[in-house]
Amino acid sequence: MDHFPEIVTFRVTSRCTKDCDFCYGPKNIPELDFSQLQKVFSLLAKKGVKSITITGGEPLLRSDIKKIIN
Repeated sequence: MDHFPEIVTFRVTSRCTKDCDFCYGPKNIPELDFSQLQKVFSLLAKKGVKSITITGGEPLLRSDIKKIIN
């Protein structure tokens, strides 16, 4: 792929504490660990991505969310 978008939306977890009837999000998807996320984010940066929007499920359920954001 020669051209990457400047902004990427990336789901860091599918976990969520809610059970919304209208939710269409995936359930029980394995999460990448922090070192795997670092590799993905580094590759995206090298390809010219300027911003990554962190989504989930509920990203704040990850114990390493502060490291991920930094």
